[in-house]
Amino acid sequence: RVLAQLGLVDKAVSQFKSIRTRVPEKPPSVFLYNLLLESALKEKRVDFVNWLYRDMIFAGISPETYTFNVLMSALCDSGRLEEAREVFDRMSEKGCQPNVFSVGILVRGYCRAGLANEGLEFLNEMRVCNIFPNRVVYNTLISSFCKEGRTDEAEKLVEKMREDGLSPDVVTFNSRISALCSAGKILEASRIFRDMQIDEEQLGLPQPNIVTYNLMLEGFCKDGMLEDAKTLFESMQKVGDFINLESYNIWLLGLVRNGKLLEARLVLEEMVDNGIKPSVYSYNILMDGLCKNGMLSDARMVMGLMKSSGIPPDTVTYSTLLHGYCSKGRISEANN
Repeated sequence: RVLAQLGLVDKAVSQFKSIRTRVPEKPPSVFLYNLLLESALKEKRVDFVNWLYRDMIFAGISPETYTFNVLMSALCDSGRLEEAREVFDRMSEKGCQPNVFSVGILVRGYCRAGLANEGLEFLNEMRVCNIFPNRVVYNTLISSFCKEGRTDEAEKLVEKMREDGLSPDVVTFNSRISALCSAGKILEASRIFRDMQIDEEQLGLPQPNIVTYNLMLEGFCKDGMLEDAKTLFESMQKVGDFINLESYNIWLLGLVRNGKLLEARLVLEEMVDNGIKPSVYSYNILMDGLCKNGMLSDARMVMGLMKSSGIPPDTVTYSTLLHGYCSKGRISEANN
């Protein structure tokens, strides 16, 4: 038990097997099996999960709903969805009642495999069995439909969610905004974002979080709407809690892609002043823009700034500069 809780799954299962071999007539408790199953799942050791479940049945220990849920999670994670569905159907035969978590595990499995339709069909089947989805299950499906660009189906699910008495939360809205931005429907995404900001509980809309702000910032930048992006970025700076390293990297990339290299350089310096340490990715964004515009001396200066800041250049950094030299025919510097 202690080994499993420490994350030492190999040692825990090895010790467990040794005890089972020495004292086969004294099977462990269902609690210990569940603990080992959960630990094996966290470490993505599906082989251990399968062995533990088989040994549990062999020992005559009755699985609990939780046991089946862990087993289904392992099967879904390894892409064995048909087997996971068989385990779900087997639960009632073993005297275990599937719960909303059981449903959520299978729905997530279908969605991760790009089978959102199958996930929705399964969800509708469960309604007949009086197992109704919670907000997490709905968000999983809505996010999946959004990622596939099927915003109409996603919107219908949001309405169905409300019919079931569940208020969409910020995760629901972030999925919608992300999908709309990816589809180039920036104005529609911006409208939803604005409604979230000014709602003040009139319509029961959730307040945007830092993820929402970053999604909109990225959407504006990708669509070349730099003035809107700048206004949003400045408002994020004023609030403070709504800006992080990812926000700065999104803004840097937006500036560089739109040829605003001087502004990007100033933003990089501003990050340090505001107590946000640039990452190697931050520097690489600026170096890529400088090299593509033939500003190789400036790119070398940025690399020097990286080193002096205690951030070692990575393969991308060197490859970017190498490509810049080669594109200008400066083979000697490239070789160096």
